[in-house]
Amino acid sequence: MELKYLLVAGVLAGAVLLGFILQSFLFSHPTTIGEGEPLTLSFSDIHGRSYRLSSFRGKVVIIGFISLWCGACKVQIQSYEEVWKEYRDRLVIVIVDVDPEATEKLLEPMSKDYGGGSWIWVKGSSDMIQRFNALIVPKTLIIDGEGRVAFSHLGLVPAETLSEEVSQLLGV
Repeated sequence: MELKYLLVAGVLAGAVLLGFILQSFLFSHPTTIGEGEPLTLSFSDIHGRSYRLSSFRGKVVIIGFISLWCGACKVQIQSYEEVWKEYRDRLVIVIVDVDPEATEKLLEPMSKDYGGGSWIWVKGSSDMIQRFNALIVPKTLIIDGEGRVAFSHLGLVPAETLSEEVSQLLGV
């Protein structure tokens, strides 16, 4: 009986250790403003229009990785909406759906509901998802005016936090 408890305790301890290792590996991200080289990123939206991240220089860009089936993602989109209302002239919002089953047709209604049709909605490619380690959603990247990742968040981010970070990057 005692061996059984030791075995269970060992398995639990191993699972906790593995969790810490995975957390530091998967969820570590830059949080220093202006760290690293500017990103080189090109993508097409659900309407077939092509974009380059470099074309948004001087503006802050929020890239939100979501999935339509994700309830937390819908809450996160509402936070983006609050920040968008405050900084719309100096902010670009790019929503990337990571679900391989989602189609442009499924994303279309949401693209009209949020951002007044001004946000960029993207059907994420596997390369883009892997590049930004967006396997867990929601994930938010905030890109500074020079095209560098300034902030990265995994999970829900309150609108107040996003607003503070955008404000800091805009110098207001």
